[in-house]
Amino acid sequence: MESVRFTTYDGVELAANLYLPEKLNGEWSPGIIVCHGFGSCKENHADFADIATQQGFAVLIPDLRGHGKSGGEVDANIFNDVAAALQYVQARPEVNPTSIALRGSSMGGWLALHTGAHLKDISPVVAYCPANEASMLLLMEEVGFVQRGHESPGIGDNPPRVNVNSMLQLLYRLDVAKAARRINPRPLLLGRCGHGEVVH
Repeated sequence: MESVRFTTYDGVELAANLYLPEKLNGEWSPGIIVCHGFGSCKENHADFADIATQQGFAVLIPDLRGHGKSGGEVDANIFNDVAAALQYVQARPEVNPTSIALRGSSMGGWLALHTGAHLKDISPVVAYCPANEASMLLLMEEVGFVQRGHESPGIGDNPPRVNVNSMLQLLYRLDVAKAARRINPRPLLLGRCGHGEVVH
């Protein structure tokens, strides 16, 4: 595992872990970008990265803005995180720049669907239990409640940094179902979890 950093188009520095498979005759590896859920971090997806590298994939897992060791705060520019991750991994000499998949869960699934709709270099797109705008709006309301000094068991003691007003303005303009349809004809896999309400 290699710890890396790169900067988004709006100037936020992101920390990420890059996992590379063992070299096979110097050939390029297909890549996967992983987007974690709200309040999660890159380390929570290390097990997936280990399995994927054993299958020959290079895996990049950033801490999304406002999370972990990355700068900034969760705001309306969060889609730039995936665009910067794509640019970074495509520039790596070990990775095939024309074979990059995107995998996200929960808020990361919502992020994967929206960015996958616009970043045509990404294929396939995989979203596990993706959030929708309604659930994201409820989450932002809860975050705002905590920011005003109240307690919330759903958010926890150490929530990510969030610009609630910026996110609310973004969410009212979006429709994740329409974004998912725009991914066609590229492959899209949607997964649903049978137990539990939180996907990291």
